[in-house]
Amino acid sequence: MPSLATSLGRRVLPALVVATAVGGCSSGGSGGGTSSTSSGAGAAATASATSAGPTSTFSGGRLFDPCSDLGDKALRSAGLDPKTKAVDETQSDVWLVCHWKPTDSDKYLVSLLSTSRTLAQGRDNATVTDYQDVKIGSRSGFTAVAIDPDHLRCYAAMPAAQGMFEVLVVWRADIKAGSGDLPPCKLAVKYASALESDLPK
Repeated sequence: MPSLATSLGRRVLPALVVATAVGGCSSGGSGGGTSSTSSGAGAAATASATSAGPTSTFSGGRLFDPCSDLGDKALRSAGLDPKTKAVDETQSDVWLVCHWKPTDSDKYLVSLLSTSRTLAQGRDNATVTDYQDVKIGSRSGFTAVAIDPDHLRCYAAMPAAQGMFEVLVVWRADIKAGSGDLPPCKLAVKYASALESDLPK
């Protein structure tokens, strides 16, 4: 999974949340717009970005692109605002990442990561800790917390034929969290479960 432990710090995150309110996915899709914004979320700890750009494929074909393949209806049903869609500019040949703001909160950001990396590879990552097995819809996955003293980031990962999907929730560092809010793993599982049926098996 991409390493956000250093790329989404206290200074970057508030700006990113603002940017996603006006950003669009450069790869198209029903959200409209052609601009994009970068959070550094695609700078995978387990994969290197290629200078020639992402091939976005795996052994079975094309990677699911969360920016163009996930419809507005699915996003709204999951509680995400399609108009805030923003593509991560640091895509790699094994990671495609898109971000949204939730419709009912400005306290955190939600990202969907599509990758050819497997759950087993996802568990072998030095940038995250505290793995917990969870059920995400019909799939068995896990949550993992980014190594960060403030516990602001949590991933919910689920398997797929292409490799896996991860939903990442990043709590805004400039907004005080309530008791039980951090790490935001319950939120990550909530959004992952809401999106699961709209993602390829």
